[in-house]
Amino acid sequence: MLDQLRSVFDDQRFLRPSLLRAADLPSAACYGNRFGSLDFAFQQLFGSLRNEARRAVESQLVDVAGEVLPYADFLVLDRKLTLSVQPVVPTPHGYAAYWPLRRDGRSAIDVTLGVLLAEPVQLEILGYVLLPRWLETDRSLRVFCSSESLELFGHRSLDFLTSLIE
Repeated sequence: MLDQLRSVFDDQRFLRPSLLRAADLPSAACYGNRFGSLDFAFQQLFGSLRNEARRAVESQLVDVAGEVLPYADFLVLDRKLTLSVQPVVPTPHGYAAYWPLRRDGRSAIDVTLGVLLAEPVQLEILGYVLLPRWLETDRSLRVFCSSESLELFGHRSLDFLTSLIE
């Protein structure tokens, strides 16, 4: 499924349900059932870049938070705060782009750290979006450059985390 999705993206440079139908691919709903949404299926196309970003953020967190303990697929900062790191590449949307995020709904996770990446060619971190546990949504959140959520929860560096763990 992902190879077919990559083929459509490489040809068109964006994804829409109508392009999937035209290429005789499974529907966007099928991708939703398998990956959570078409947006998150698109993110899977850039797994190596997202993993590289995750490793870079983890090394930066050591400088900011001191002790960083990996546990399962999340991190524990200074034995006080549990953090799920979610790197995302921009999803093309007409002439603009957005970053799809979803708060980690597990009760063990205090905050989800969305890592907004630039174009999916090389690693460049544009900023961070903090999604706290009290944010009562399990739906995905599309962050545009002009989103209110970016103004409320967005940060340029990881320095803001020191106030959360003190």
